[in-house]
Amino acid sequence: TRKVLEPGFPDYIGLENITRVITDRNVRDPFARVFVWSVVFAGGSVVFCLAVGLGLALILNSRDVPFKPLFRSILIIPYAVPGWLIVTTWRGLLNPVYGPVNLGILGIFGISPQWFSDPLLATLGVLFVNTYLGFPYMMLISLGVLQSIPTDMYEAANLDGAGWWVQFRKITFPMLLVAMAPLLVASFSFNFNNFTVIELF
Repeated sequence: TRKVLEPGFPDYIGLENITRVITDRNVRDPFARVFVWSVVFAGGSVVFCLAVGLGLALILNSRDVPFKPLFRSILIIPYAVPGWLIVTTWRGLLNPVYGPVNLGILGIFGISPQWFSDPLLATLGVLFVNTYLGFPYMMLISLGVLQSIPTDMYEAANLDGAGWWVQFRKITFPMLLVAMAPLLVASFSFNFNNFTVIELF
């Protein structure tokens, strides 16, 4: 009778692959760079999306802004359009040879930024596109939280002589963080694993 052999050669590895991340420089250095970039990308995306979304929500929550339904509808377009379409559109707009954005920069400043070959510009470009994709959701959530904050808190702050910045720092932002903390954590974890935008861009 012939002996049946299983394909491959099994070997006990144990924790060798994990220890190589610490001890082997050829594995440790690339892993560290990728890990740091993932943290920067996820953290930067959360910060920028929150900053842009909250800023627009504060503007739309103001009573003095006309055509608020129109602006709100326009600003949620990036959230309604498929993400792959937006990323590929921005890739075309930022093309160093024929992209309209680069042609405009070339006409004004005489330079054409290399968004896809320069490491720093590629990092900024990916963060910009991901912010463009993510700010509408942050804006909608922030707008909902802003409208749920009791107005008597702001009336009491006005009576105490608190200005706009003090009201934002002492009332608006803490109330927002309480309501949005789970969303920010979820957004960070999503962007930490979000390779699609980077690959498409």
